[in-house]
Amino acid sequence: MYLHYLPRVTQFCDSHTHSTHAQTKHNVLCGQRSVWDVMRDHDDFLNSSVPGEITRDVTPSFTYVKPVARRYVIVIEDTTVMNVQHFSAIKSPSARITSKACQT
Repeated sequence: MYLHYLPRVTQFCDSHTHSTHAQTKHNVLCGQRSVWDVMRDHDDFLNSSVPGEITRDVTPSFTYVKPVARRYVIVIEDTTVMNVQHFSAIKSPSARITSKACQT
């Protein structure tokens, strides 16, 4: 898989065409094995007699997850006991909480 973007690279290497001495990421990660050797050992290709033939259903399935919006509830007592002085003490912290909740 070295320089795979070059026009002359048109197929995967096998055990006869693979360079085990090339210092590529593929050789490091795959133990100097060819691309076909690595793919043949994968579950998708294990029982295949034809290179590249898939032996099981590999149709992708997707699950869409929609993030749930957070809900915040601020409860403020509104009775005759509550006077203007108490309300001003609650107003400032409530505004900070509300502004921080809207930022996240």
